Amino acid sequence: MSENVSLRVWLENYEKGLYNSEDVETMCNAGWYDWFCSDFTLSSRLKNLYPKVKAISNSSKVDIDKVYVFFKNNCPMNGKLYDDFRICDIETGDVIWTISPAVGYTKTFGRSEVWGVENDFEKPIVSGNMMDVLKYFGVEENATTEVLTSEEFEDDSDEDEEDEWCSGCNQYMTNCICDDENEDDDYDD
Repeated sequence: MSENVSLRVWLENYEKGLYNSEDVETMCNAGWYDWFCSDFTLSSRLKNLYPKVKAISNSSKVDIDKVYVFFKNNCPMNGKLYDDFRICDIETGDVIWTISPAVGYTKTFGRSEVWGVENDFEKPIVSGNMMDVLKYFGVEENATTEVLTSEEFEDDSDEDEEDEWCSGCNQYMTNCICDDENEDDDYDD
């Protein structure tokens, strides 16, 4: 990211189309900081995150002139790639909130979470769905289909989705959320 611009400026830039190009430099200027996905998916991921950032920017908790946003694509050891965005103090660079519209960890897959300084990032402040996130920020009136849903992206892995099915949690074994007790089970039952 070349420089941290206020969230107000970032929103204006997005709406002017300054982040429409798919090249890596533009995506870094748009706020992508770290990613494990393919470069060419950053633009569509940003398009998916934008309505969520915009909705939260209307919160009285967020001073859009004193914060900035950046984006991260995460690769958990157990789970699938997922995106989050972070709202940071523009003067100190400190992260105030990390918002994950749909986490990729196996045990909490698809859950929306907010982590923050409010509890020193010890546990999620919010853990549920995007409506719960909007309620935390006091902007539930901004609940639109774009805000409430998260687009599924290819996880860029070589895993074959025709994996064995776990009868315990009704997930593919690569996404199984059952305890480790299933590791030695015969899944061909």
